[in-house]
Amino acid sequence: MTEYIYYQKDNVTITSSRIIVNQIIYLIRNISSVSYGVNTKHKEKNTIYKLLLFGIGLMVMSIGAPMVGKTVESASWVIIGTVIFLSGFLIKEKKQEIVTHYITIDTNSGSKNIFSSSDKYTVDKIIEAINQAIIN
Repeated sequence: MTEYIYYQKDNVTITSSRIIVNQIIYLIRNISSVSYGVNTKHKEKNTIYKLLLFGIGLMVMSIGAPMVGKTVESASWVIIGTVIFLSGFLIKEKKQEIVTHYITIDTNSGSKNIFSSSDKYTVDKIIEAINQAIIN
């Protein structure tokens, strides 16, 4: 019997008898099912900008604070520093959603996540190829 290649790209190869992912071989005859999953994580952005504004605001306030009441400029430093510090609260946190699609196979020795990617199209193609290999 000749081995037919259903999918081959980068570090994934799906043939009529094997799945090879990152040089790990899974035999098609041992696979009972394949499933798809999604993992979503939220990552906050802009936190560094908020902290930077808080720090700069505090530094500017500290320049004028020791001289408050002695000179007009010292009050200006404190006011400017307070405005910079408070502007840190006005920056809204942007949340970045990180989506990872993964493939799980069930074998006679248990379930195993064999592949993950942020590209759903690639994951769908690999699942389609595995299903074709199992059926044929």
